[in-house]
Amino acid sequence: MVETQNEVKLVITNEDANKCDKLLNKLVLDERKYDDSIPEDAKILNYFKYMIRQKYNFLLGYYIDNNIVGYTFIKGVDKETALLDGLYVEERYRNRGIATELITTAFEICKNNKIKFLDVNVMYENKEAKSLYNKFGFENLRIGLRKSI
Repeated sequence: MVETQNEVKLVITNEDANKCDKLLNKLVLDERKYDDSIPEDAKILNYFKYMIRQKYNFLLGYYIDNNIVGYTFIKGVDKETALLDGLYVEERYRNRGIATELITTAFEICKNNKIKFLDVNVMYENKEAKSLYNKFGFENLRIGLRKSI
């Protein structure tokens, strides 16, 4: 029996950052279910390789046998606040606790960097994501409104 190696790690290489860009693309396209203003051909390239170089930004990858199957991105807002700016797990790896491990590690990183508040933005209709974040104690802080014209 071959044992797999699973772990959450900080993404530090451009190659792995580009792999996370591909997951971000999938996340954006998934969000089209909730926001039809997102173009069908939305494409993000070279985003994370620049973001991981900035202080107080942390890109976490969930690796299974050195393949990234999920990620979350902690984006520094100010000295005390960060934004959990994206969380995605490949569909075939969902319901295995990967998102939980990514969020738990994000909390540890924030605590170690003296970040007091971690915000997250969720599409209003994304009940699954809201339920996940509520389990971790995230509470409603703001409501954003939009009108289609």
